[in-house]
Amino acid sequence: MLMTLLIYWTGPAGRILYPTMDPTEDLAFISDVGAEEMKPLFIAACTVTSLLLTATLCADRWLRFKGRLVPHATRVESVLSWLAIGFVGIGTLALVALTIWDMARHKNEHQVLLLFFMGGYICAAILVCWRHQRMWARECSPPNPPTPARGLRGPAVRPCH
Repeated sequence: MLMTLLIYWTGPAGRILYPTMDPTEDLAFISDVGAEEMKPLFIAACTVTSLLLTATLCADRWLRFKGRLVPHATRVESVLSWLAIGFVGIGTLALVALTIWDMARHKNEHQVLLLFFMGGYICAAILVCWRHQRMWARECSPPNPPTPARGLRGPAVRPCH
């Protein structure tokens, strides 16, 4: 989608200056190009992309629940997973609305929706990283640290790849 918009913008008409751009700008924002003739493609592509990201997080949660992936061992991991799905859902709704209420005709709404989109996706990314860090730490650490009472070697450590 991004390549299509870029090729369209630099195509035969040659670097169109959109109404939302300053005369000194050299590069159009994606929302500038997407708000004009390419709006149907822009809405469809952003919707499909954001729904696929949401579906990916939902599939990850479902596969962990069914035991096809390493399951969540603690309630915290499960809560982090649900929160990430919630935040990506907020980001998805904001992105779809963002493509509809473009910068050319709805400047204030566009900027607020941009904050919700970016905030939702950033929070979801942080939560997913946090969850994976917790899962990695649990899977790659020995269950009990070695103590002199059990011998200095302690239990066998599972290798992490």
